[in-house]
Amino acid sequence: MSDTQTPRSNASTIDSRLTPTEIFDLLRDDRRRYILHTLTKRTDAVDLNALATAIVQWEQKMDIRMDNHYERVVTDLAHHHLPRLLDAEILVYQHEQETVTLCDTAISLTPYLELAANADFN
Repeated sequence: MSDTQTPRSNASTIDSRLTPTEIFDLLRDDRRRYILHTLTKRTDAVDLNALATAIVQWEQKMDIRMDNHYERVVTDLAHHHLPRLLDAEILVYQHEQETVTLCDTAISLTPYLELAANADFN
C-alpha cells in the first residue's frame, strides 16, 4: 500500500478522474462503504484497529457474526478493501502509524455515499 497521496484538505472541487463505473464498483461492497462513511465524518487520521472495531460493531448490529470476526475484518481491510481504495486514490494509508486518511478525490463519492447511507444505517 502506498502513502504517496495527499490527504484530504478543504478543497471543494469534484475530482473527475473516477468514472461512474469506478465509483459504483468502489461502493458496491458494504465494508468499503462503511470505511468511507467513517472517514468522511473525521478530519483526522483513523487508526486501522479503530476502523476495524467500528466495522465489527456495525456488522454485529446487522446480525453478521462469525468466529474471529475482528481478525477477519482486519485481514479483509489490509488485503482487499484498503488496497482498492488506495489504487483509486481515495485514501492514504500510513504504514508506520497504521492510520487511514481520506484524499481530496473522495469528495466525488459524497453524493453516492449519502444515497447509500439510508440503506446502510436503517
